[in-house]
Amino acid sequence: MELINKLKAFTAALAGGLTALWGWFGWLVVAWAVSMGMDVLTGMGAALKTGKWSSAVARDGLWHKAGCIAAVSVAGLLDLVMS
Repeated sequence: MELINKLKAFTAALAGGLTALWGWFGWLVVAWAVSMGMDVLTGMGAALKTGKWSSAVARDGLWHKAGCIAAVSVAGLLDLVMS
């Protein structure tokens, strides 16, 4: 039980420290990055399940992700400049 309490305290301290470092906007970026990763993994899983892996489709999807990353990076930079 003591180990669980120490783990909870560490997790709370880590989350609090990260929130102090980057604020609520940072958590939005983390949630967005996790969602992008899950999208890639589920797409690969669906392709493997159906047995229809296509490099062209995968490449198009990765280019789309790169575009999303560029758009969010530009928006973050503009937000930083505006503040």
